[in-house]
Amino acid sequence: MEVHITPELEAKLTYSAARQGQNPDELVQDVLTRYFEEAAPLMEVGQRLNGRSGAALIEAMQASPYKDVDLEPRRDRLPVRDAVL
Repeated sequence: MEVHITPELEAKLTYSAARQGQNPDELVQDVLTRYFEEAAPLMEVGQRLNGRSGAALIEAMQASPYKDVDLEPRRDRLPVRDAVL
């Protein structure tokens, strides 16, 4: 498999790998492995959601490794002008 990245990203990857005593290929392998290990519970639950109830969605959200993400929308008071009737 070939992955094409920008020269800027390649420089960052090379620098980060060198700081960790790795070569860039090893660092990419480690990062991808960690990514899929963290995403696996979500992918498994996501596959079970097809046509299921809201309970399955809640289960998927609870399995998320990103529990610190706030999904609640921000509530701001909208500006309103006085109206004379």
